[in-house]
Amino acid sequence: HDDAIPKCHMVGNLSGCLYFPGASEQLPILQQALTDIIAQNDALRLRLHYDEAGRIVQSTAPVVPQTFPILQLPVDYRPVLEQASQAPFQMRGAPLYHFERLILADGQIGFFFRYHHIIVDALTVSLLNRQIYQRFVALREDPDLALELRPSFVEFLDREAAYLRSEAFTDDQAFW
Repeated sequence: HDDAIPKCHMVGNLSGCLYFPGASEQLPILQQALTDIIAQNDALRLRLHYDEAGRIVQSTAPVVPQTFPILQLPVDYRPVLEQASQAPFQMRGAPLYHFERLILADGQIGFFFRYHHIIVDALTVSLLNRQIYQRFVALREDPDLALELRPSFVEFLDREAAYLRSEAFTDDQAFW
């Protein structure tokens, strides 16, 4: 069944860069912003694997500390980023995103992102980029700023499944 989860190639990738004013000493803040946004977004922690019956299933990986590599970009950086954009994803049990913190030749910083289309679409990329930038700015102003917890979609699904198995659901169904 190894062929059931297809080999991935760049066709499924959404990638790009986000640059913003800052210096290389702010890269740890960017590291924390990326880590925090991954913690807030269940879809980024989606993993594909096989269950005991050999079916493809998805699960959500726990939040774990990560270190994103730093890439010092040359003046002509486009070929480097084009190659990075085309890198395939390991589809089974591995993250379906990739981040690299960037230092541009002019000293600006930013990050390169690559997502598999199975976890994001173009609108989601835009929303994630906004969240990452807003978190970076907030942490730059207050490095001890606590992460605002947002409702988890996975937890919502768990609560909904529990309700559907409950006596309250049976009562509600009978009433309506």
